Amino acid sequence: MCPDLCSLIQRAGRAARTPGTQALFIYMVESWVAEKRVDQQSSTYIKDPDTPVQIRSVGNSKGKGKGKQWVGMASVAFANSTSCLRVEFVKYLGDKSEDYSENCHLWHAANILLMTLGYSTRWCCDRHGEKIDFASFGLGNFWDGKQPQQWQFVYVTFGPEGEDHERKGGDRKELAKVLMAWRQKNYDTDPISFLYDIQDIVTEDGISLITKISPSQLHRDGPDVITKELGETFEWGCRHARGVFEQVWKHDHGDSDEVPTYKLQ
Repeated sequence: MCPDLCSLIQRAGRAARTPGTQALFIYMVESWVAEKRVDQQSSTYIKDPDTPVQIRSVGNSKGKGKGKQWVGMASVAFANSTSCLRVEFVKYLGDKSEDYSENCHLWHAANILLMTLGYSTRWCCDRHGEKIDFASFGLGNFWDGKQPQQWQFVYVTFGPEGEDHERKGGDRKELAKVLMAWRQKNYDTDPISFLYDIQDIVTEDGISLITKISPSQLHRDGPDVITKELGETFEWGCRHARGVFEQVWKHDHGDSDEVPTYKLQ
């Protein structure tokens, strides 16, 4: 809960600063706000809309560093408002300019027409009855409140306790030797190796990082996790990650075990 609307405007303004991008600003408030009523016509509000009306506790989730913070009248009124949220911002900021955009959906009092309410985004806010495609801002579907026909659950298991830990020191050294030998063989048998250095395949530090990845994570996520851990490009992953992964798999399971196939992300 922002203590004042200036803070709220600053937070909302940080979204989608890059040209060509879209952002959805979602403001969530504490439950006590619904029980507070603010008279925006009162002399107290007109004199200072940030006049405190509620004290809230602030601090981390463990209860340390707890303190108190005032929440202003304008913040409470904004959270309970049923009118256009941009209008609330305009009234709070005291904007009296005569600019007017036909792009704005106005159904407010006549004096609001003189305020700056133009916007260049696809939607204004959720107070106009227009359907906002929330799914366009996410990676998946949004729940529409209806009971799905069938629930689907995905269970992820990590095996017995301790399986997801790093390799022991001796095992890391043995794996490092395997990867060093693989790197040297790849370099020696590449007909265009004269165009690059052996370090371009993978550095000694890179091999050390690979040996520190937990076996269960490697086996679960495949070559892609190697590319990510090394901070390499997708092109590097396509060229070398599979080979590295095969060496790790054979080291852990033996040459007789078939190496699984993973799709590079």
